[in-house]
Amino acid sequence: LLATAGHFRPEIFIDARRENGVLVVHLRVEPGPQAVITTTDIRVGGAIETAGGDALRAKRLVERWRLRPGTAFRQSAWDTAKDALLRSLLLDGYPAARITDSRAEVDADTAQVSLRVHVDSGPLFLYGETQIEGLQRYPRSLLDNLRRYHPGQRYNHEDLLRYQSALQGSGFFRSVSVAVDPDPAQAAAATVRVIVIENPAMKIDL
Repeated sequence: LLATAGHFRPEIFIDARRENGVLVVHLRVEPGPQAVITTTDIRVGGAIETAGGDALRAKRLVERWRLRPGTAFRQSAWDTAKDALLRSLLLDGYPAARITDSRAEVDADTAQVSLRVHVDSGPLFLYGETQIEGLQRYPRSLLDNLRRYHPGQRYNHEDLLRYQSALQGSGFFRSVSVAVDPDPAQAAAATVRVIVIENPAMKIDL
């Protein structure tokens, strides 16, 4: 528990003795110094480096890395920072992005931590065709009229969320799921899969 908070050299003292016939255990913890981040090696590479204006975006992602040298190390902050870096790519243009190298090297004697995170963006995704499953009673045009993204347009997760919300709010469907196929081989024309469960065409309440 102490290590997850950055204390890698705690001293723990345990004293057990009987008092009035009852075993009493005294526990004293000296957490020791909290480790501090001294160096970071954060890299974002892959297709993002050559995808038009995204090369600058990759540089900004590195500059906005949350855990700067001098920051106290905590496992939760380390995990959160990595997730935030990856999600910024996954949700905007690069749903196949992945962390290729992740390491926190701890020197317990000096209470220093070196961080390294390397991310491969994968290819830039563009929308391809939209495939719809579960449509039986209603025409496809009903769904197409609510879609605001177009084939060839850059992928953004917000587009799919808005589309899903529009379909769900139309009243024609009990449930809706909208997702892009994250296969890197299909990035130039990524399929958007829409799965719907329809509400009945008519309903009678008594």
